[in-house]
Amino acid sequence: MNIPDGPVTVRELAVRTGLNWRTVKKALEIIRDTQRFLGGREVILEKVGKTYVVRTERRRLLSLPLEKRVKYVRERYFPEPGPEELLLGKLFIRGAVSPEGAVKVEISSVVEKLLSQGQLAVNSKGEVYLTKEGQIAARGVLKLYPEYF
Repeated sequence: MNIPDGPVTVRELAVRTGLNWRTVKKALEIIRDTQRFLGGREVILEKVGKTYVVRTERRRLLSLPLEKRVKYVRERYFPEPGPEELLLGKLFIRGAVSPEGAVKVEISSVVEKLLSQGQLAVNSKGEVYLTKEGQIAARGVLKLYPEYF
């Protein structure tokens, strides 16, 4: 049984598990205290022959599911997109991914920065489009900040 992300009462968990609410409360208190003790470590229980061995291991970001990794990175380092990310995402959505699909944009410090980084290129008409590197970055931006697009 999984505990939902939102709040749930001890009584609701007791009903779901078929256990007495006092037992559920006591188990939750033990889990809470154990988590405090472990900090950022994960408990691993392994059977070696006829013996069970307990060890701890640091939780690594890559061991988390993709959605949780994205949420962690975003909340910790990038709470909202910068002007470069917004431009990359908008160009990708508009299909500016080749010289033929390029669009006219006003040259600004943001555009100049992305040009110098190789994420944007200019076609013969002076229109800009995403390079392969820019497309990779734009896909990441769209995954990280879907509500902005």
